[in-house]
Amino acid sequence: MTMIEFMVLNEESLPFRSKDDCESHLPEFFDIVKEAFLERVAPVRVSEQFDAGWYNILLCGDIFLRTWLEKQEKEYRRRLKSLFANTAVPQIPYEDAILRHRYGLSEFYLDGNKKLATPSLGAALIQDAISISFLSGIHWDSPHISIVWMKMDDSMSIEKEKQTVKNAARLVHWRVHLVDIQKQRKENCRKGAEFWNRREQEFPKLVFCGNTEKEFKRMSYSNAMFNRLWDNLKLLNEHILESDSDEELRAKAALDFTDESDSVKNNPKLRRFREFALPGGTQKEFFGLHVKNFPGAFRLHFFPDYQNNKVYIGYFGKHLPL
Repeated sequence: MTMIEFMVLNEESLPFRSKDDCESHLPEFFDIVKEAFLERVAPVRVSEQFDAGWYNILLCGDIFLRTWLEKQEKEYRRRLKSLFANTAVPQIPYEDAILRHRYGLSEFYLDGNKKLATPSLGAALIQDAISISFLSGIHWDSPHISIVWMKMDDSMSIEKEKQTVKNAARLVHWRVHLVDIQKQRKENCRKGAEFWNRREQEFPKLVFCGNTEKEFKRMSYSNAMFNRLWDNLKLLNEHILESDSDEELRAKAALDFTDESDSVKNNPKLRRFREFALPGGTQKEFFGLHVKNFPGAFRLHFFPDYQNNKVYIGYFGKHLPL
């Protein structure tokens, strides 16, 4: 399943009804965009009529976004401008001619209010994307919005159906959808080639060494094994940032890992099985630390670099020789 990892701006959720509403809810809108970008869901797609710089957006009354921004602190303005730079036009990419044709033969309006057209929600719907809304009215205050889709086929026959659009007007709405996004990403990575291709996006603090490319590309693990592997890699990736020692990493990640015994370390033959070269180097390191909580006595051998906040993954598989 292909994931749509961008958001569609619900342009019909502007303007706000009052300056107070605008001041109350606009910051949370930008918090949603910021979190989405940090989770690699970007950009925000807008229609051709939308100001790509955002500055000329009418927020409410005679207040434009440019005016509102001028009153914000300098660092906050800078961060918002970096978000605006990730805007993409149009809401449906030009290259997707079939989808654009389908969209052109459709009309969308809010369920229960035919006077409120919702073309932006329609664009999100047919792309299976998330709509991001300004919290300017109660009808946008939901993680799912019901709309009516009036669609015409090439023979001019019209069909009407109710549909539900994924929406975020509050952080809590966005986080509902983030859970589904993360589940889908994980599911896609069950295929070894996809896992390998997405490893840097999913685990930016992990570096895979040795024969791990071959090991992971040909993976055919049970659900229990894959879930445990995924969770352990996520824990290492997350907690290396806040750890300065093996003890800290073990405690913060709540991971069951140990070092090899002296009998293994001091045996050249056994030691050799656990030595791997770091990328770009010729000298090998001893990957004695290993996570043990896998089915079937599998082990995940790794080498933490606390100075640079990286974890090198050297081996995943059956228990190495003793």
